[in-house]
Amino acid sequence: MEISIALIFFILFLIVIFWIIISALRNRILFKMALRNFKRKKGSSVVIIIGLMVGTAIISSSFTVGDSFNTLLAQEIIDDLQGTDEVYVFQIPGSQETLDFPIEIYDELVTEIGDSNSIDGIEAEMRKSINILNFDKNLVEPRVVVAGITLDKSDKFGSLYIDGKKINAIPDNNVILNKDLATELDAEPGNTLNLTYLNSTGNFTVLGVLDLKERGYSTVELYMNLNELQMLLALEGKINRIHISNLGDEISGMEKTSEVKDLVKSANIEYQSFSLFLLREKKAEYDEVFESGFFFADLLLIFGSFTIIASVILIINIFIMLGEERRSEMGMQRAIGMNKLELRRLFVYEGSIYAGIAAVIGTFFGIIVAYLIVWSIGNAFTGGNSADILRAFTFTYESLILAFCLGFLISIATIYYTTRKISEVNIIRAVRNLPEPALSKKDKKSLRVGLIMLILSIFIILLSISPIIDGNDNDENGKIDDSEEVSATNLFLGFSILFFSFPFFLRRVIKDRSAFSIGAILVIVIWSVPLDKFFGLSEDFFTFAIAGMIMVTAMVLLLMVNSRIVVKFFEKMFSSVGCCVAVSRTALSYSLESKFRTGLTIAMFSIVIFIITFMSVLLAIIGGNLEAQIEETSGGFDLMVKMDEPVEDFQIIYNNTDSVDLVDDYFALKSTEVTFNKYSQILESDQVNYPVVGIDDHFIEQNRFKISKLITEFDGDSDKAFSAMKENPEYVLADSSTGGGGFGPPPFLPLELGESTQVTLKDGSKKNVTIIGFIDTFVTFIDPDKSLNGIFIYDQFLVEEYNATGTGILLFKLKDNKDNLAVRRDMERTFLAYGAQSVDFEAEAKEQIEANVQFFNILNAYLGLGLIVGIAGLGIITLRSVNERRGQIGMMRAIGFNKRQVMVSFLIESTYISLLGILIGVIIGLVVSANLFVKLFQEQGYELIIPGFNIAIIILITLGMTLISTIPPSSLASRVAPAEVLRYE
Repeated sequence: MEISIALIFFILFLIVIFWIIISALRNRILFKMALRNFKRKKGSSVVIIIGLMVGTAIISSSFTVGDSFNTLLAQEIIDDLQGTDEVYVFQIPGSQETLDFPIEIYDELVTEIGDSNSIDGIEAEMRKSINILNFDKNLVEPRVVVAGITLDKSDKFGSLYIDGKKINAIPDNNVILNKDLATELDAEPGNTLNLTYLNSTGNFTVLGVLDLKERGYSTVELYMNLNELQMLLALEGKINRIHISNLGDEISGMEKTSEVKDLVKSANIEYQSFSLFLLREKKAEYDEVFESGFFFADLLLIFGSFTIIASVILIINIFIMLGEERRSEMGMQRAIGMNKLELRRLFVYEGSIYAGIAAVIGTFFGIIVAYLIVWSIGNAFTGGNSADILRAFTFTYESLILAFCLGFLISIATIYYTTRKISEVNIIRAVRNLPEPALSKKDKKSLRVGLIMLILSIFIILLSISPIIDGNDNDENGKIDDSEEVSATNLFLGFSILFFSFPFFLRRVIKDRSAFSIGAILVIVIWSVPLDKFFGLSEDFFTFAIAGMIMVTAMVLLLMVNSRIVVKFFEKMFSSVGCCVAVSRTALSYSLESKFRTGLTIAMFSIVIFIITFMSVLLAIIGGNLEAQIEETSGGFDLMVKMDEPVEDFQIIYNNTDSVDLVDDYFALKSTEVTFNKYSQILESDQVNYPVVGIDDHFIEQNRFKISKLITEFDGDSDKAFSAMKENPEYVLADSSTGGGGFGPPPFLPLELGESTQVTLKDGSKKNVTIIGFIDTFVTFIDPDKSLNGIFIYDQFLVEEYNATGTGILLFKLKDNKDNLAVRRDMERTFLAYGAQSVDFEAEAKEQIEANVQFFNILNAYLGLGLIVGIAGLGIITLRSVNERRGQIGMMRAIGFNKRQVMVSFLIESTYISLLGILIGVIIGLVVSANLFVKLFQEQGYELIIPGFNIAIIILITLGMTLISTIPPSSLASRVAPAEVLRYE
């Protein structure tokens, strides 16, 4: 968390507090009255604080999760680099390929800077990716990262430990494995490993498996003597990395980075006209973690905003009820000379006490919530072992300060807004406790509100459709550029505000109920009908979340203006289950008297229930369409094999394998690599090497990968696109990950639909490519080597224009009695020298789906905090309602209501409000989920799955907890005696 952000909000907090303190000192009597109100009813104060603290807890937990995962990512950098602070190589500009260079370069650097007071040690290393076969278990592992080191010079860079013992030397013909590689190869001490690199090979004995300490955490998977690796690679006397350890430990040594970089630069060492290149800098990587932040924390905060909104609604409700409860008292205060400003100050002083205490409690409660979230993530993604993640659990003072300040400021801003409404009390009506008159049809204030909304809506609509109006984003054919589509979110938001403005004009000529019903219905319709399907608008995930928020607002408005019809329906429903008509009618009539408060309470439930329902349906679709997802991600193939080096004589080698009889069909795709002049945020480079894959007629006819986007020229027809690719060597498809979008890391190679760019071939020549579409091949961010990623071009042009001849990718369709594991192992053994790595699409898809399901489960549990807000809020409101309506309760008892009937009356009222909120939330959640399904999943062959049982459980738990939370205040209401009320009055 950036200290500057925390500092800004802390200063803003101090300004607000300073203003409140100065104002309180100038108005000590008002402050004493506010303090008296706070102390007068301690139980009521406690429940108000609980209501206010939830929003702060959400913010605090989000920041703490971010701090914890930032620490985890930073610790992984430390674990990887250990004592190394800088890694230098020789690298061709614009390429990620490093050069092998004479070890004399290392000796020269040691001579130049080795005796500096800023440097603790300098180490020479050879690091390569090689292929390994375990002879004893007949298992292979391609692309293993192997490091050749001189162990007696490596103490400053992290030591090697086996079974708790430090290894001071690696015996000849021995190697040491890390735990992950040992698991993959099922290797144990004494096993013989065959190491293969290109045409060189050698056998080595496993000395042991590294302990998970010091270099045991390293990304290097196998360590061996430097001279033996040089001989294996046929690169005697060569290295490709120089490690520098700065003076100090793993953390403090980073402070010397700037000095060491200057020393290396001043040494001016070159090889083949290239200067030493800083490949890795621990300090820069470490700092980058905390500067960029962890995206999951942002996601928690975004979805937590629904709960924060519910919390804000609760705050508004609480203080409006406080105002209603003290209405007569405020009328008397106004009558004896207190003005509106002083009345607002009185509530602000009292509210600031509540807000301050709630912000403190919420901040620390958020830490507990964050711990549970981190623990859950650890269990979900580490197979039930959350220890590694929990070791990084932490929080910073900056995050706690920021959470506290934000929580307090949100509460105080909401309280201040609410007090403006409370202070507009009419003295005579307040003293006599008379209801406020209906708003006049000629009221100018409501007309001004309508005009402001109308102007704002027109501005947003025009801004949304500006690509169509100005034509600047149109292509040469006058069509809208695919990369500049009209945003459905912005356009529908503009129309929503427009429709919400209609009632303020219509009410001057028709009844309020009709006017507001028209506006609400129009808003619901525009978000319910998937209009984007007809007009090709651009949507993202948050379009649907925002749709739910706006539809909840419109639905609550529609119900409130038609509340008499709704109340009559519920009266009949409660009567049909045996409730006394008088009791149910009395219970529901109060909601008609306080429509604003009732509407807010219903909205508070609806918002939270909506997002939980929405996420539950999304989770059911993802988790319940396993076969469709496997089909989508695999393109109809069972296995993929990727080569480090293209296989020139593939057909001859393949025909002699044991897998021929197990394979139904195979696709040998040629591949090469080109360089894009594009800036990659991940690489922090403007040169990106990326695969180019040739696709032939066989692949085009048989693959079932979906083409998610095409330029307008092809009107969404993939056959037209493939035909055009056969005619034009510049036309290519890109894997969908290059288009970015959604959460997670940015694309490795950022490309835009329709863009034309130039690529550099291996021989230095240039070629133009045009991205005509994105194809949804199997892509995983967890392990990019397992992705079918690349730029896809017609095979003939890859051979003629890009000089590619060897097979780089194999795709297999196996027979019905398929043995995936046997084919995978056979392919990896057969093509071991080419760095073959196999991928089981079904297994990988299942793993990713399981991770997604776990992710959404955690998110849904987090959203459940909103239910606590709603349930606790209803209990608080019921308690406040008892205090406010003591006179009415006394009259009910006086005309013959017994204690049980009074209690049932309050329970019916609470059930009515919560049930309406639940129904609205569920209905809108289902509607929005259906739209999401149509937009994202229907064309992929998915089935719409409604998790009826899960939703029913949510409804029952919510109703049950609502009853539990409202029974105590309802019981309190039933014990009010008429005589006590007369004394109270």
